[in-house]
Parts: sequence; C-alpha cells; structure tokens
Amino acid sequence: MNETLFILYLLTAMFALPLLVSIWIFGLRRYIYKKGKTTITACSWGLSMWADWTVAWEIGKAEGKQPLSVKAFFAFHVFVIIEVIAAFIL
Repeated sequence: MNETLFILYLLTAMFALPLLVSIWIFGLRRYIYKKGKTTITACSWGLSMWADWTVAWEIGKAEGKQPLSVKAFFAFHVFVIIEVIAAFIL
C-alpha cells in the first residue's frame, strides 16, 4: 500500500467517519423527528444510517428542498466510495 493511500485512510478514520456518524445522529435523525416521521432501526449502524437517509431524502423531496445534512451525508458516502475504488486502482 502506498503512503498517500495510507494517509487518506487514516484521515478518513479520524475525521470523515466520526463526522458521518455525527451528521446522522444530530442532522438526519433530528430532521426526521422534527417532521414527525419515525427513524428506522436496522440490524447494523450502516443500515440504520442509510435507511434514515432515505427517509430524510423522501421528506425533503416531498417538501421540494433537501436539508444540508442530507446532502452532506450523501457527499461523505460518495467520498468513501471513491476512496475504496482508489484503493483498488492504486
């Protein structure tokens, strides 16, 4: 594994993943509760996060405007997917 990729993994573990969990708990879940919907509890944190994101996305789509937490959550997932793909290419 090259050093740049290792540093990218380290930064993701230190910053992106805790930020992703924070956006989920304090952004998505709070938004869902404010709108009077129920959050979804799944068998793992990852599935619960993704299920809550889809509920928040549907609420935003119905209202015509997505909140920043929904957009940021999606952007972080895209970032992690790109990082995984880069790991296989490099």
